[in-house]
Amino acid sequence: MNLKITKRFNKSLRKLPPDTLKKLRRVMELMKSSKDLSELSRRLGSGNVKRLRTQKGIYYVIRLGLYWRLGVEVKENTAVLVKVGSRENFYRDFP
Repeated sequence: MNLKITKRFNKSLRKLPPDTLKKLRRVMELMKSSKDLSELSRRLGSGNVKRLRTQKGIYYVIRLGLYWRLGVEVKENTAVLVKVGSRENFYRDFP
């Protein structure tokens, strides 16, 4: 699977603690080596990848521990990393 990173994602990386950055790097490597997000879900555990049902497109939320979430939009064979943030503020403006 190909990865694409948005400006919003890069900006939100500054707020992450070091241990969460390590988890994020691990998830990104698993995403690159996976064919699709269903394979990623099997690797991470089914409770860590959740599909959001919206009319805007196909969006997924990936859990990076207890407090941090990664927002991903899927377009064909490309995963667009949209946002990473704490669960308290994450769902306010995602998707």
